[in-house]
Amino acid sequence: MLSRITERPTALFLSAIGTGSLMGAVIPATTPAADALTDPLIVILVTQIFFTLRLPPLLSPALTTLKNPGSTPVVLAALLMNFVAIPVITVAVTSLVLPPGPLQLGVFLYCLFPCTDWFLGFTRAADGDTAVGGLLIPLQMAAQVLLYPVWLGVLPELTGATEVGTTGASTIYGSPEVTSTLAFYVLIPACAGIGLQVLSRRSRMARWARDTADDLVPVTLAAIIMCLFTGNVSSLLVRPADTLLILVTVFIFFVAAYLLGEGTARALGLPYPEKSLLVITTSARNAPLMIALTSAFLPEHPEVTAVLAVGMLVEFPHLCTVTHLLRRQCRSLPATVSHTR
Repeated sequence: MLSRITERPTALFLSAIGTGSLMGAVIPATTPAADALTDPLIVILVTQIFFTLRLPPLLSPALTTLKNPGSTPVVLAALLMNFVAIPVITVAVTSLVLPPGPLQLGVFLYCLFPCTDWFLGFTRAADGDTAVGGLLIPLQMAAQVLLYPVWLGVLPELTGATEVGTTGASTIYGSPEVTSTLAFYVLIPACAGIGLQVLSRRSRMARWARDTADDLVPVTLAAIIMCLFTGNVSSLLVRPADTLLILVTVFIFFVAAYLLGEGTARALGLPYPEKSLLVITTSARNAPLMIALTSAFLPEHPEVTAVLAVGMLVEFPHLCTVTHLLRRQCRSLPATVSHTR
């Protein structure tokens, strides 16, 4: 029964979007509960994914990449796209669509950095390569934490939001907010997932536990989507004109990022699992980390943080669509093509 439900993750995700939107709009009292559940569900998702990953690639990612040169192109392509090409696209799109000010700054921060947790859930749903995706997590996390204060220093001038004060890089690098956020969203659940996998290796039910956890990934992801929509859909109704501008800008950004990912994957001749990973990692953005950091370092400008929350409401329908398109491509491939999870 469970496997039949998770065979169609796109329908599951779209149902979560519809249910969450309806609950947030019609029953606003559910918003606090949804907000409280979101973070624990993200932790559960990351734990599940690391529990089901193959340990050798995860425990020795550098050696594995050297032994398997096929994973090197997708890793390099993902880093170059997420930290070079995507910022260029972001500058172009936000400058063309949004007026200078905090609104543009918020969309800029939202689009800049790649997701380091739930993108693996969508990669898994699209039959992409989650083993190489696990390697991308520490690389992309380190890069964005190092680059966040750099961007925060230049973005107010670049976006015209000169009234937004910034914090020095040294303060951000050494802040407890950064450390606690990274530990909560990535380090602790990753260690928990790996630890559970090691402990369960000798159990007779180890295979069943891994398969069940793997099947439950789309369910957990759908629960996160529902909670995010329940908790944030009301923000769409506060300033409809600004919301519409944000939605249009983020939509254009996602279309451009998707086309870039597809084009790069084809140019490099990546096999389907790596192509799926590349397309999804360039589509998923790291809104939770950006919300945490922006709330901590720009507390006097909640409108910038609100923009990040609105951006997430476009991201999930987009990721559902991308997952559906990739799965269609996967089904059209010869049966001999293997998919690495």
